[in-house]
Amino acid sequence: MVFAGENVQNELVDVLDSLWLQHHFAHHADPRAKIARLARQGELLRLKRGLYVRSQSADDPVTRCRAANLLYGPSYISFVWALRWYGLIPEHAAP
Repeated sequence: MVFAGENVQNELVDVLDSLWLQHHFAHHADPRAKIARLARQGELLRLKRGLYVRSQSADDPVTRCRAANLLYGPSYISFVWALRWYGLIPEHAAP
């Protein structure tokens, strides 16, 4: 996904809010229309009003944890999930 001539994949931003996106697209005539077009094209996935995730990183477990925390906060990941994430236990804990 290319935003304003730069590759967003190089950035550490996976979960995007509308304020960040509007600031990023401020040079466009209508930043909100650009955001809506990217959502229609599948570049951005809308989680809720004003909160988006890049479609390339939607399946990443870390991105899912960040999005979950923003959607329903305060939230946390379980101790068992963290142990499984780092490969310290063989049991499977759902993300």
